[in-house]
Amino acid sequence: MLSKGNGPTAEQKRFQDNLRALYPGSELHHAVGGTAKVKINLVSTNIGEWWILALDPAQHKEVHNSGKDRKGIEKISFNIQMDMYEVQYRDMPVPDEVLEAIEDYHK
Repeated sequence: MLSKGNGPTAEQKRFQDNLRALYPGSELHHAVGGTAKVKINLVSTNIGEWWILALDPAQHKEVHNSGKDRKGIEKISFNIQMDMYEVQYRDMPVPDEVLEAIEDYHK
């Protein structure tokens, strides 16, 4: 159970619902957990509810078993997914600072 205020915002829920519609039958995979935050230049940025991958069940299991290359795989997959998202919805709901934080995550 999430503590009050830790759940996804309405905008994040729309984004996640759109991912499910874009990839029917998929499961949502949180690359770093729903409440994950990253500090960039002393500013904390919540990336957890944005860094989401829509994966079929077999892919989801494979990602969890991918070992030390997991974050690299998740970053590449996220970028491909966001390209497809932009083509489909003509929109990029993920804020620029979140995209930057994801790109810089454990670089």
